[in-house]
Amino acid sequence: MALETVGSNPTAHPSASKKLPTPLVPPNGPRIEVLREGDGQGNGALLRLHFPSGLVVHTAAIPQDWPSPTGPTWVYALEGEGLTLIDAGALGSAEVVVQGLRDLGLAPHAVRRIVVTHGHPDHDGAAGTLARLLDAQVWTHPLYAYLLHFDTWQIARRGNSLARQSLRAFFSQDVSPRSHDTTLQFQRHQRYLEARRSTVVAATLQDGQQWGGMTFYHTPGHSPDEISVLVGGVLFTGDHVLPEITPHPTVLTSYPPEVLQRLPPEWHRTGEHYGLATYLRSLFRVLALGEDLLVLPAHRLLRRGRLNLLTTARAREIVEHHRQRLQRILSLVAEGKQTVEAVTRALFTPRQLADGNIWPAVTEVVAHVEFLAQAGDIEVLPDGRLRATGMEEFSRAVDRLASPAP
Repeated sequence: MALETVGSNPTAHPSASKKLPTPLVPPNGPRIEVLREGDGQGNGALLRLHFPSGLVVHTAAIPQDWPSPTGPTWVYALEGEGLTLIDAGALGSAEVVVQGLRDLGLAPHAVRRIVVTHGHPDHDGAAGTLARLLDAQVWTHPLYAYLLHFDTWQIARRGNSLARQSLRAFFSQDVSPRSHDTTLQFQRHQRYLEARRSTVVAATLQDGQQWGGMTFYHTPGHSPDEISVLVGGVLFTGDHVLPEITPHPTVLTSYPPEVLQRLPPEWHRTGEHYGLATYLRSLFRVLALGEDLLVLPAHRLLRRGRLNLLTTARAREIVEHHRQRLQRILSLVAEGKQTVEAVTRALFTPRQLADGNIWPAVTEVVAHVEFLAQAGDIEVLPDGRLRATGMEEFSRAVDRLASPAP
């Protein structure tokens, strides 16, 4: 399989382990060594990226523990005071990560720390096991550590009445039996929760904190505890900024009493780290770092022979995607789609809504409805019905998020 890369300017480096056919990379892009290409989704691929700043990034594409459309999780290894891993892959993949490090020519027991970009199963599932296996530390955002013993999916479900109501409406009209895959997903999630609770967080990373040439930024919205890591002119974005796909925004939520008891008061304000507005604000923050920063994402770095080397300018494309989705949802409500369920069915095909996809589809719509309601374009009535107010302020509301909070 021949590789191609995407970016802005054509360059090629003759000393790569496997020569890429006229790769396209940004002007400040790396020299690329392709040690192993993996399959069509990139599973099993091994790359080494040499950046002009002197930064060398080793990376392995770690397969998921379920057939995820996002493809493998890219685990990155950085040298300096031992090895630093960025993300750990899904539950059960610790040995795959260790073997990937060996195949990259790295000593696994040189790993000193594992930086978890956010608490989703394909990123932190193997973190605790890897830390114990390699005698390494797990570093996370403070919210990750506080929420470690809770089911964050249940927090979102319990804390958003519109999403719960809309989900019930779906299931009341869908009498087909749930598939075997749905049961397997539930069982997989329970195993993940058990493993997650055994993870020991050794250090928490404050917004703007610097260590070993790395700067850590809190970039919530896809997950309340998401962090992006800037080092050597490269931004490791986890799921905050991805090529080809747009990360899923969280919905607004409220913490139940048992969670509030564990959280310091400064983390009680969920509106600051949940919801579409939070996600858009985080995207603008990344853009403020400079739109020429190279991005190394946790997914889709390599897919179908195409290497996605992007810059932070991708964040602007994601903002515009959500602006267009806001416009589409507002139009649907104005046309008479009066419920989240009706809007969701109009936006997504039946195939896209199969089995476990209903919840993410519903919450995708709810996140945008919440934003439209905050902008004054939609009113959510007490019974959950939606009414267009005749206003169209959402686009200006998006633009205002680009300004730093006073």
